[in-house]
Formats: sequence, C-alpha cells, structure tokens
Amino acid sequence: MSLRTIQKKIQSYGNINKITSSLKLVSAAKMAKTERLLKDVRPFGHGTLSFYKRYTHINMLDHIENHLIFAITSDQGLCGGIHTAVVKKVKQELDRSDQQFAKVVCVGQKSEEMLAKSYKSNILFTVFKIGKDNVTFLEASKIFNECNYAEFIACQIFYNRIVTKGTSKVDWISIYNTDFLLTVAHIASLAEVEEETMKSYIEFSTVSLLFFAMVENTLCEHTARMIAMDAASKNVEMLNEKLSLDYNRKRQFKITSDLIDIVSGKYIRSIIVEKRRARAMYQRTRLPSDKQKYNKLANYLKKVLAKHKSESLVYHLSNLSPKDGSLWRETKKICKYKSPNLPIKNPDGSFVISDPDKAELFKTHLSNIFQPHPDIISHSNTTIVNDYVNLPLRPSPGPVKHFTPNDIKFAISKCSLKKSPGFDLITAEVARCLPKKAIIHLSHIFNSVLRLSHFPILWKFSTIILVPKPNKPPDSISSFRPISLLPFFAKILEKLILKRLLPSIAENSIIPNSQFGFRTAHSTIQQVHRVVDAISYSLEKKLYCTSAFLDISQAFDRVWHDGLLFKLKKFLHPTYFLVIKSYLSDRNFQVRIGDAFSSIANISAGVPQGGILSPILYNIYASDQPTTPNTMVADYADDKAILSIHSDPLLAIQNLQTHLTLMEGWYTNWRFKINQSKSTHTTFTLRLAPCHDVYIYGTQIPSAPNTKYLGLILDKRLTWGQHIKSKRANLNLRLRLLKNLIIKNKHTDVNTKLIIYKSLLKPLWTYGLQLWGNAKKTNVNKIQTFQNIALRKLLNAPPYVSNFTIHSDLKMPLVYEEATSFYKRFHLRLASHPNPLARNLLTPTILGNPPRRLKRKWCRDLLDR
Repeated sequence: MSLRTIQKKIQSYGNINKITSSLKLVSAAKMAKTERLLKDVRPFGHGTLSFYKRYTHINMLDHIENHLIFAITSDQGLCGGIHTAVVKKVKQELDRSDQQFAKVVCVGQKSEEMLAKSYKSNILFTVFKIGKDNVTFLEASKIFNECNYAEFIACQIFYNRIVTKGTSKVDWISIYNTDFLLTVAHIASLAEVEEETMKSYIEFSTVSLLFFAMVENTLCEHTARMIAMDAASKNVEMLNEKLSLDYNRKRQFKITSDLIDIVSGKYIRSIIVEKRRARAMYQRTRLPSDKQKYNKLANYLKKVLAKHKSESLVYHLSNLSPKDGSLWRETKKICKYKSPNLPIKNPDGSFVISDPDKAELFKTHLSNIFQPHPDIISHSNTTIVNDYVNLPLRPSPGPVKHFTPNDIKFAISKCSLKKSPGFDLITAEVARCLPKKAIIHLSHIFNSVLRLSHFPILWKFSTIILVPKPNKPPDSISSFRPISLLPFFAKILEKLILKRLLPSIAENSIIPNSQFGFRTAHSTIQQVHRVVDAISYSLEKKLYCTSAFLDISQAFDRVWHDGLLFKLKKFLHPTYFLVIKSYLSDRNFQVRIGDAFSSIANISAGVPQGGILSPILYNIYASDQPTTPNTMVADYADDKAILSIHSDPLLAIQNLQTHLTLMEGWYTNWRFKINQSKSTHTTFTLRLAPCHDVYIYGTQIPSAPNTKYLGLILDKRLTWGQHIKSKRANLNLRLRLLKNLIIKNKHTDVNTKLIIYKSLLKPLWTYGLQLWGNAKKTNVNKIQTFQNIALRKLLNAPPYVSNFTIHSDLKMPLVYEEATSFYKRFHLRLASHPNPLARNLLTPTILGNPPRRLKRKWCRDLLDR
C-alpha cells in the first residue's frame, strides 16, 4: 500500500473509533437509566412470577396447542447476538409439531426480519419504535390489547435476562388466559376473592410481566451494545497502531531515500561540473597536470556513481515485500517478455510505422481470419445444414425461467476485479457499487433479452488489443495474439445463460466423455494420464502404440456459425436457441494500438474470443467427431490425440489411417482445417520394427520420436528424459532472469526469496509431476539438482552445509516426496469424478492390468511409497 492509502485508512479507523466510543458512552448512559427503571419494575415482575409458581402447574403449557409467542427484541442492532438468541428460541418453539399454527408478536424490527423468511404466516403483527427512550407500562398495555389476547389460552414471552454484569441469557415466561386461570384448581379454591377482582389482577399481572420482560431485555441490549462498542474500539485502536507503525516505517524509508537522492544528486552534479571544467581546461592547455586532474576526477566520478547505484539497489531490495505488491511488480518487470516496438511488415513487403496504420493493418488481417475457411466446404452438407436451420422451430415446452436481481447481484459479486473493461469502461468494481434499483433495471434488460430473443448489439462489440507472442519475429503480423475486451454486463448475461444451458447439455449427453477441455473437475493431467496409461499398457505387452496428434488451424476463430446453430437447434430450448443465434450474428470489432483505433469490421465466423459462452459452444460444435472401436481418442478443446494399439504394426497403422480418413470427412463437412506441419505422428514401442507413415488429405503427417501434448513431452519409450531436459533448460533460463533477486541479493529477507522460488520457479517443474515423478532416478535427479542449487544460492549457504539440512530448515520437500504427495492428492480426487473415463484412472494398476514385464516404475507406483 502507498503512503496515501495508509494515511486514508488511519483517518477512517480514527473516525470509526470516534463513532464506537460515542456509541459506547450513549449505551452506558441508557444502561444506567434502564437499571434505575428495572429496580422499580422488578418487584412487580418477581411478585407476579411467584404468584404463578404457587397457583399454576409449570408443565401446563405442554398440553396447550398453538399459543401466542412474544419475541422481545428491538429495532437496533450492534449489540452482539442477543436478538439472534431470542429468535433462535422462538424458531425452536415454532418447529414443534403441535405449534405449527402458533402466532408470534414481534416486538422490534430485528425479530421480524429474522422470522419473515421462513415463518411469515406465523407473525401476527410487528411493533416498531418501542422503547426509543425507555419502555413504559402504557406501551406494554397497548401491545397486550392489540394482540386480542382473549383468543389464546396461553402465551410465552421470550426475552434476554441479565445473569451477571456483562452476561445475559434467553429466558421465557409462561402466562395464561384469565378464563383458563380461573378454572385452575388452586386459584378456584380462593373463594374469598371475588371473580372480577381476580380477573382484574390477572390482566394487570400479565401486562406487568410483559412490561418487566421488555425492560429486562432493554437493559441486556444496552449492556451488550456497550460491550460490543468497547471491543470494537479496542480492535480499531490495535489496527490503527499497526497501520501507524507501517506508515512511519514507509515514511522514514521514503524520507531517507529522498534525502539520499537530493544529497547524492547535488554532490554528483557538482563532481560532473568539475570534471567537465577540467576536461575543457585540458583541451585548451594540453598540460600534463591538467590531464592528471581530469583523469582523477573522472575515476572518482565512476566510483561515486557506482556507490550511489549500489546504495539505491540496497534500499530497493531491502524493502521488497509481497504484502504491498512491490515484490510482484519487480518480478513481473523482470520476467515479462519485452517486445521491441518495430514497424510491422505488410503482406506486399512494405512497412507500417504509425499506430493508426498498424491498427488498420491488424483490422484487415483479423477480418480475414474471422470467417470460415473459404477453401474447405462440402456443398451437400451445407445445403442440409441451411435447410435445417431455416426450418420453423419446434413447439416450445414452456416459458424459460426469468433472471432475478439476486442472480445478477451474485454473478457480479463473483467476477474478478482485475478484468479489463470493454469499450464502455464499466468494470466489476463499478458494478459492485450499483444500488438495488440499478440491479432491478438490469434484470429488466436481461429478461427482455429472453423475451425478445435479441442480444443487444452494443454488447456484441469488442475492442481487440494485440499481445506479442514470445520468441516470434516482432515485425510479422502473425506474431501477435488478439485479446478481445467485451462489455462487462454482456459477460454477466453470458454467465447467467451458461448456467441455464449446462443442465440441458448434461441431460442430452452432448459432450462426449473423451472431451476434457473447458469442463468442471477436468484437467489436462487427467487427459494426459489416459494417454500415458495406453502407452504404458502397450510397452508392458510388447505392442505398438502408433498415434497421431492433430493441430487444427485457428479452431476457435473460424467456427462456422450455421454449422454451430445446426447442432444447437437439435436439443436447445427455442428461446435459448434464438438468443444464441442473435448472440453470434452481427458481431463487430475494432482494433486498438496505443491510443489509435481502427475502423469497425464485421465478424462472420468463430466463437467470440473472451466470451463466457465461447468454450462450451466450441465443445458442442466439436462434439460429434467420429470414433472407431480399434482406436482411442483423447480430446482437450482443439488438441486431439488418436491412439491405435496392436501387436502387428501394419494393423496398428491401418486402424489409425481408417480413423484419420473418417476425420477428413468430418473436418470437410464442418469446415475445419488441419495444420499438417504442426501435427505429428509418433509410435510408442520398445520393438525395432518401424511403423509406416499415415496421411491426412493425401499429405503425410510428419513423424517424430517425441511429441508435445498438453505441455508434456512424450518420447517413444516414455522415459520422460526429453521432458525433464526441456524443463531443466527453462528453469535455468528463469533462474538467470531472477538472479538479481535470488542469487546476488543479500538484502531481501529469506522468506521473501523463498516466496519467489515457490511462485515463479517451482510451478515450472511441478506441472505434470504426478506422471513423470516416478521416472528413472537419473532423470528426476536433474530437477532435484536444480532445486539444490537454487536453494543453496537463495541462502548463500557455505559448502559444508548439506542439501538435506537446507531442505529441512526451509521445510522444503524433496522432488520424490513432492511427487508422492502430488499423485496421492490427484488419485484421491478421482473417486468422486463425474466422468467414467477419469474414474477408470482410480485403479491401482495400469488399465487392462498387464503383467509387470519391465523393471521401470509407473506413476501409480507412487501410491506404495
């Protein structure tokens, strides 16, 4: 936090302290006043209670159904849980089987608010603004007359009673109708008392008990509020002390830094002036003495600048902290890919320099991408699709459920505050501050979208910014990744619609089990585990596992809208179908480069990049891919793996080629384009006989001994050697980037440097650790060696300190220990997985349970450690 932010927080905490302190004093004064009143009221209350105990049975209430209940609370809160305690006892009474139709008189707004949701029908009436100054007998009498007490045989008064000073508990008083009491044997035996006198006394005593309970509860309320405000004041004072200490430290650091800069700056500038004068003097005279003086000043200036730079770095490093964000800003600045701002090469060979010209160039490039592949089309399938999409909709099974303001408010509260806004500049932070009336108006708009089946056109407009891809030519137009910024409320509406679509998709089993992408509780590791299991089975059984890993060119950007609507219309409710149809049509975009904007262009294909609905729409579009009984399929979004296992390499290739031929027809029908250069064909086997090549669209898929699937490199013998080697190279590169923060840094705290390691280095090698963590010891030791080096440099540990001691002191597990814990946690979550293909991974052995022929260890062996 900045000094200004801390200063504002200290000021706000001070204001809160003033408020709580004043409330404490007010509560103390009211408590003293109520104590004096209770002293006068208590004889009437205790006297009446002793009368009831003497002449009535205590358990008579158990035989009386549906009596009247008084819930004594108040209109004000901030007094702990005393109101909640009373309401809890009332709820317990109402939940009894013989009291379902009992009536409740809510004395105070708090009891009415807590009972209205579940027991609204039981509330007889609510009394507001009682006891604003002090409770009076007249107010208790009015409540008694208002409730028409004669209709009820008995009633209970639930209130808070003082136990000791500062503590209270819920108590209740049972009172009975006058006519009922006169029938009780003990009272009826009082023959010397006239009936009218007895009636008057019972009515007076009943009001007295109600008045006594209200006064007692008021005293408890003031006492609890005084204690709560006292505790709040102490908490605020403690927070204020911590913030003041933090503020003073930061302020002292800033003052010291500024003084050093001022003093050093003036001193350095004076040396620079002297050096320039000495140089000018030497250039005029050419005397050796002047040259000596000039050289002396120049060398001295170098030392002073080096010292100043070193001191500034020490101040900077010693104040890095994850709490105020300074650590993450520094690491982000170091690790961020820095792309040079170079002119962009035009397709005609010329270069574009200015931002407006670049924006127009990217707009033209993206508008060519946001349309179906023109060279891939099946005219017969296109005719079928268009005819079906243009058919009248099937009869609606009924109206869809509308969106409530609570649905919208909940969706807004769950949105991240760090998301960039669209062209309207409305952020999640702004939306969270909207009043209830604005949320209601927003619900009217959202429900109008369902009623009219029209998605607002302004919510379909996106602003696209370009992010450079790492390690790509910076002057190429294809070296930039487009990021769409959509309006915030459009994404909220998409989130609500998605919530309605998911049950229908699950009910109709639209998405196949082999698709793990963009699905709840599914992960890349689970999908790669399936592939690894199939390869492990073939290696143990001496089989050939030949596989094709296919790459689709611009899969999300070129989705054919008519084809997607064709598949949606088959199972979707007509209302939602028309909304999605409107959502996909008439979409526009604009490219922003710096402060320059391009002209507006149309989007004719693709699922909206950055949209909430886009992932599920793509899954639906790719849900009907062909399968064969002789091959295994593993899909993750647009990444596809096809595996064919057989003891005969020719049959394995034949089965794979058959599946690829079916895929050719499917890709043509739905206008997908395969990138043959990025697709790979790999055969996993320990046998020497080679497998033949496979083809798609008549072009050979490049063969390779290794392939990268979902971030993990799979070699033909599944040793994980290439993957670990690649990870070690990436770790060395990242460590070199962070050397100024980890290695050459004696000023930052060790815990802070350890956070850097755990956040920026460790995740690089822990990805996929569940699968390769049980690889050959020499391979795993490459990662363990890196961790030893990194932790040793982090601590500046001397050579005689062992790696085991370093790991123990830092409480850092070894790589094999980490692999064991990772796989056990991963394995534990599979038991309740919704996908049967993922639950199959729960078996203690490789699927198919092949005999253990090889000496190597597989990932499931981590369970035995």
